[in-house]
Amino acid sequence: MGFGISGGWAIMARRLGPAELIEENIYDCLARVQDDDGRLLTEIAVMIEKSRVAGYHENVSDREKNKVWASVQRCTSQNVFSNPYICEYIEKVERENKFRIRIETHQHREKTFENLFTILNAFGFQKVDVDHRIEGRIHDVSHAIYGSYADVFATNDKKLRKSSEAIYAYTGIETRIVDLKGFLDLAENWKD
Repeated sequence: MGFGISGGWAIMARRLGPAELIEENIYDCLARVQDDDGRLLTEIAVMIEKSRVAGYHENVSDREKNKVWASVQRCTSQNVFSNPYICEYIEKVERENKFRIRIETHQHREKTFENLFTILNAFGFQKVDVDHRIEGRIHDVSHAIYGSYADVFATNDKKLRKSSEAIYAYTGIETRIVDLKGFLDLAENWKD
């Protein structure tokens, strides 16, 4: 379906600078994704992600963790990054890891999205189960990154949609996020 919609065009990440729009056969793209090297990189990313999420809760009692999570669960996509616990943690990550919110290049966007998705997940916002869905979440982050270059990002995954809405709003990305029904409504009313 993506090939028919995009007319054979794809967004290709570049190491430095912005992503670029290239013409690519969908089957070439799928073959690259299925390559064994890509699978190995995914497995390495899963191990790193598990350790990062676990690290957010070191030296925190279950009682304190539950208090924080309850606070975050009351948040919406529009205000989750205003939550004092999340704000405090982002400031800590910025200080200790020299992390900055940046989206100018594809590399900056990747790092920013990876960190923000991990923070949201670690604080229980639209949480995915680390042991069972971590690989899927890594791909979700990738989808959100590439979706951020489009006018419309369509997904039926509610957790991905809510987390992406929060991150797009926080980083100033104006991409509209819709579910399948919303996308079909847009397509039906599309005017050339």
